Amino acid sequence: MHDIEARQSLLESLLQHGNSVLSSTSMQEHSGLDYRLQELQVRYKELKEASAEKRRQLLRAAADCEAINEHLEKVTTWLNEKERSFDTMEKLPLGSAELVKHTEDRKVESLFINALNFI
Repeated sequence: MHDIEARQSLLESLLQHGNSVLSSTSMQEHSGLDYRLQELQVRYKELKEASAEKRRQLLRAAADCEAINEHLEKVTTWLNEKERSFDTMEKLPLGSAELVKHTEDRKVESLFINALNFI
């Protein structure tokens, strides 16, 4: 977009020069040159609009990427917490009251997290 806008003054200078030449041309040459000058303006405008749309799309894609990265970080953190939880469970003696409480706590935690993911 900046490259396109940087050429704005060049386009305006070219159009001014073209319009000044128009006054000294024959009718047939006048028509051809006038057509080309108008075509140049239209193409420049279309290029500028297309460039602006591409910029909007890139900004949307960057925002989507950022959201995905944030979600990925949350999932990674959650997985690390679960892994630590399982490590803790492996250290507890099987059948102990602590294991039952720990398992119930994890179930409640999982339900809570699943509920948050639905919201």
